[in-house]
This record gives sequence, C-alpha cells and structure tokens, in this order.
Amino acid sequence: MSTSVHIVATGARTSLGLQARPSAAALRAGISSMGDHPFMVDQAGEPMPGALDSFLDPCVMGPKRLLVLAESALREVCALLNNAKEPHLRLPLYLGLPEFRPGFSKGDAQEVQSRLGKLEGLPIQISEVKVLTEGHAAGLSALTVAMEYIRKG
Repeated sequence: MSTSVHIVATGARTSLGLQARPSAAALRAGISSMGDHPFMVDQAGEPMPGALDSFLDPCVMGPKRLLVLAESALREVCALLNNAKEPHLRLPLYLGLPEFRPGFSKGDAQEVQSRLGKLEGLPIQISEVKVLTEGHAAGLSALTVAMEYIRKG
C-alpha cells in the first residue's frame, strides 16, 4: 500500500524575510542580503561575508539564535494550520540542526530540542521533537523521516 505525502504548510525565517513567502519571492527576484559580518573576521582579519537576519542581533548566537529562528518558522506554520479540523492536533516536530562542531555541541542541540518542545501558545500540541544534526542536509533528512512516520500510520 502506498501513502501519498503532501506538504500543506511551510514556514521560514531567512536573511531575506521573516516568513516563507516573502523569502521565496525575494529569492526569485534575485535579491541578496550578503554583506560583511559586523564583527566576525577571517584568519586574515577581513570581515567574513554572511547573510544575516536584520531583525536579529548578531550577538545572539548558538542555541538562542537557533531557537529564535525555529520558533518563528514554527509559529508561521502553525498559523497556517490554525484552521485545521482537529482543534488540538498532536504532531511530532522534526528539526534540522547543524552538525556537531566547535561552537555547536550535543548539549546545544538538546537545549534547542527541549525548549521547542515546551513552546506555549501554539494551536497544535508537539508530541515530540526529533532532532537531525546533519547540517544543510538535515531538512531533506527530516522530510524523509517524517514520510516514514506517516507511512507507518
């Protein structure tokens, strides 16, 4: 038996916008937010390039930064699901995070996982938060894991 899986809502907070649709529109329009980081420098002492969220203080780093970004995207998705027929949907959250490295530890990932699972004011209930620490590939890995979860019923 084959089960169809459909994406019904998306959320994002990027350097191009505070939500998925404006971010995608800016990207399609060829807008770039690349610039010099305000205080990070490379080994030669030159400013490091980056695309920063202009509404988020660049001094906010690590788990705190990831929480701000993830919560914003999650609340956007939940707003789109707010009209769901089931008033108290109970759903797992699959979260893609950076790979473990200096500056991002297993403890950092656990902090993000724990705090996202305790968010209040959402129109859904988060049954569990599963973290995938695979860097840029984590988003696609999260989709794969979520599809398997749906296929298993």
